[in-house]
Amino acid sequence: MKELFNVRRLLLACTTLIGALPSIACDGGGLPVEGEGRLQVARSGITEEAPVSFKATIRNASRSGVDECLIFGGNGFEIYPSRYLWGEGANAFCGFSTEEELEANKQAVFTLTPLGGDKYTISNASQSGVEECLIFGGNGFETYPARYLWGAGANAHCGFSTRQELLDNKQAVWTLRLVDNNKYIITNASRGGVEECLIFGGNGFETYPARYLW
Repeated sequence: MKELFNVRRLLLACTTLIGALPSIACDGGGLPVEGEGRLQVARSGITEEAPVSFKATIRNASRSGVDECLIFGGNGFEIYPSRYLWGEGANAFCGFSTEEELEANKQAVFTLTPLGGDKYTISNASQSGVEECLIFGGNGFETYPARYLWGAGANAHCGFSTRQELLDNKQAVWTLRLVDNNKYIITNASRGGVEECLIFGGNGFETYPARYLW
């Protein structure tokens, strides 16, 4: 299905996360732990201003039935994300031989930072080594998502001064809804306040992901 994305936590960065915000915890294989239709919630003294992030790959199989990794191509300098597998094909590392190689390359490695509930920012550091947030630019009306940081630069809020400013803006806020077995619907509400699904259109053959509702 065009709207389903396989979100897999990277094992090298896998530690049990406990926080006041929803987080993904390890199950021993680096995969999300599901519960009650959303990501596992645990509790500790971690505050809202110190969200726990985790690294993951984001995959989609709508083009050929094979999970292909979302990446920023062109050695990290492409403007929009697309799907790709390196030389070894459909394995656990996006076609790299090891997770170490995958993480060092950065193009297919995304950092998810919880904002509360099932909302996250999604960032990637392959362009400059700095985590830049995936957003829908143009005040939410751009067709494809790209990377951006607002004026305060690389902080926990995509360059906004506060988490609330980030949430109110919506452009960098993503909702992950568990469907089945590590597969999620990923939505964004910056275009009109309505959550729209991230999909690969054209029956799965479009190059870049965009938003759509059937």
